[in-house]
Amino acid sequence: MNTPNLLLKRLLALGAVVSLVTLSTPATAVPVTIQTEASAGNAIANKSDGTGGSAVQPALITVLVIDSIGKPISNDTFLSSFPGGWTFKSIATPQGGCPLNQIQVLNLGNQQQGAYLIRVIPGCRRWVSGDYFYTFQISTPTQDGVALGKLTIR
Repeated sequence: MNTPNLLLKRLLALGAVVSLVTLSTPATAVPVTIQTEASAGNAIANKSDGTGGSAVQPALITVLVIDSIGKPISNDTFLSSFPGGWTFKSIATPQGGCPLNQIQVLNLGNQQQGAYLIRVIPGCRRWVSGDYFYTFQISTPTQDGVALGKLTIR
């Protein structure tokens, strides 16, 4: 197994918040550090917004983006999406679960420079108990970085 995959496997086994900087960057891109943490908030497993259920509650994911010298990276306020080159992606769900859908993005610059809040719900509108894994990546001509995160729903 190559070193990056072994590292990823060990980090996932720890269940800790993971922050990674990409190992290879475009020639002009500067590596950025991305830190992420997820909270279930009011999201509860087996609650749905189907005909007989209550509305599914979003989970919350925070993202902090800093440059190579520790300076926060902030952009304009976003209400539903990130700028080009900034990507949130659901990569694994518990058995029977659905990928996460980003429903709102807020720039928390008025509280913490470089911080963003992502509200997510499962695509099938029903939470399943377990771990949901996601990545947050920035890949632009001037910035490059990626972080892996885990959201646990009970």
